[in-house]
Parts: sequence; structure tokens; C-alpha cells
Amino acid sequence: MDGLIQPGDTLRMERAGAPLAVEKRIGEGGQGVVHAARLNGAPFAVKWFRPGLDSDEMRASITALIQRGRPPHPAFVWPIDLVSSGQVPGFGYVMPLLEPRFVSLAQLLNQDLQPSFRVITTIGRELVDAFAALHSAGLCYRDISFGNLRVDPAASEAAIIDVDDTGVDGGNGLVKGTGPFMAPELLRDEVFPSTVTDLYSLAVLLFYLLMHGHPLFGVRADASCDGAGRLPSRCWRRAHRPDQRLRGHRPAVRGAWIQARPADRRPARRQAPLACPPRAALIWPAALPAQVRCGDEFQDPSRRHVLLVDPPIVRAAPRRYPARRRRGSGPRQRRD
Repeated sequence: MDGLIQPGDTLRMERAGAPLAVEKRIGEGGQGVVHAARLNGAPFAVKWFRPGLDSDEMRASITALIQRGRPPHPAFVWPIDLVSSGQVPGFGYVMPLLEPRFVSLAQLLNQDLQPSFRVITTIGRELVDAFAALHSAGLCYRDISFGNLRVDPAASEAAIIDVDDTGVDGGNGLVKGTGPFMAPELLRDEVFPSTVTDLYSLAVLLFYLLMHGHPLFGVRADASCDGAGRLPSRCWRRAHRPDQRLRGHRPAVRGAWIQARPADRRPARRQAPLACPPRAALIWPAALPAQVRCGDEFQDPSRRHVLLVDPPIVRAAPRRYPARRRRGSGPRQRRD
């Protein structure tokens, strides 16, 4: 026995006393497993914790969340009641079942065809409103990261799962966060998780959402490839693709993003730092072959890389006008 529930088991809710039928497993993580369940014919989800993970402290924390109730925002998948089993030692909690239309945020960012800017900003605003409601209730989430967020691009909605690590602002907890999203003071063990450290994690997440990269990773992360040209696991490559509506058109006059995709399937190491997203360079369309259009692929003169032409995603540099000379200033012109 691994101490985990299996499909077909029957659980009992501690406060309501109602039986809960366990169905197929839909998720698994370091803390436990998640199963679909049925309560009087209605679909729910059950998270069951692995044995030996500070069970007493975790049980007390989840009980406090259940008694407090969900914050005034529908994005949180909040615990409803604790559940226990007569066959397996341990405990878990029942929560609403997330609809299949929600996908992970990382999956959304890795899609070839990205959602519109309006969808991205609406999802970001939804996340900001949700965590603002949580912080207003005196709670902090402690682990804002890709793994705990689900989004529906069609409806521009967000869902926040794994709320069992949520606790009182500034209180000690079992979880401090996920590496790239943790505030520096948390990594140095100087403070406990709080709403302030939540805001740092949220800022990093929004930067990922808008720019497809970490705000503190840049050309140094691009230059930290190993000898084989592979990126470290902590680096995220920018997965931008040309807008399908612009395929076949000539790149704009003011510039175009060129995204390198090595022909040998290995990332290229750039020799000079570039003030732009990794694997991309801003060039003038005049430097492109005449037959190149947005979305096309062609090889550079060195024959080392395959380049994807992308429409410009930066503003053009402001036009500089020569300074006007005041009347009477400067040498006078000689009149014949």
C-alpha cells in the first residue's frame, strides 16, 4: 500500500458526513494525488495527501481555510470539506472540479499561435484582481507559479488551484514558493511568505505572460548555454510566432524581428549581446531578400541558421528633428 486512494474507494466528508465515490486520477504531485469524485451524482475533485508530510500541521491549515471561506473572487478553487477513508490512513479535502476548458498557463505560453493581446491582458487583470481579493482578506498564497494556475483563453478567465498552501500574511508555512518566482528575501531565509513576496511572484508571472521570459534573465541567460548549445532548464525560450493574418506580407518598413532556428536543431550562441528577446534580432527589411515575406523561412549568408521573419513588435524610434536656431544667434551670413 502506498497510502493513496484508488478509483472505486469511498470517502466520507468530516463535517457533512456524506459519502464520496472516488473516480479516475486526474493529477499527481509532490504533495499528493487528485481524483475526480461524485457526491450525489454531482462532479467534484478530491486531493489526497501522501503520508508523512506534516499531516497535523497541514490538516490544521486546511481546516482554517475551510472555516474562513473562499475570498470574494471566483478564480480560487477553494476547499469545501475534509475527507477521510476507512481503508487508507490519511486525509484529503474535496473541492470543485475544474472544467476541462482550463489549461495550464505554461501550455498557453508554449502554443505556436498565441492569443491576442487583449486576451493576455484580460487574463493578467483577472489574476491581479484575484490575488488582491486574497490579500484584502489577510491571506497570502505563498506559491504563485505556472503549476498552480489554469486559464481559459476563449473566455479570458483564470483559475487558481492548490490553495492548501495559503495562509495568514507573514505566518510560517510549509511551502515558501517556486524557485524562479521567489523573492530574494525568501531565498535568503530572511522573512516568511507574505503579501509583499506574493506581489514579487505575481510581477514575475505577469512579465512571463507578456514577454515570455523572466525579467532577470536576458543575454546572460542566453550566453550561459553549455558547449553543446543547450539552454539550462531554468531558461525559457521565447515562443513567439508570426501572426497568421500577416503571412505573405512584406515586413514593415521600420523593422522586423528575426527569430533564429538553427538548422541542426541546436540553439545558436550569439557572440554579441542584443537588447531584445533571446534568439531574436531587429534588422531593417532592406537587409532581407526581396522575396521574403512574414512567416517565411530562409537561411542567412553564413548558412548556419534558419531564420523566421516576424512582424515588428517594438515601437519605432522617435523621429529626431534638428534643433531650431534662435533668431540673431550664430554667425550672420554675408550679403553680396
